[in-house]
Amino acid sequence: MEKNETVITECFKCGTRYENHFSASPCCKSIVIKVDKNGTRTTITFLSTLSKSHSQSEEKEAMVNAV
Repeated sequence: MEKNETVITECFKCGTRYENHFSASPCCKSIVIKVDKNGTRTTITFLSTLSKSHSQSEEKEAMVNAV
């Protein structure tokens, strides 16, 4: 069974925090900071390195196919 892991990230530029958010706002397009459960910043990473959940991938594919 697949473990459902919540990834919390913070925009490097504006500081907005997201939970499992991989389609960032215009300001949060590349570099983000991963945040642990306690709200402590852990690592700086590129948004593209984070894996999308299965439902988000399907949702994006459905949007592309609808156009």
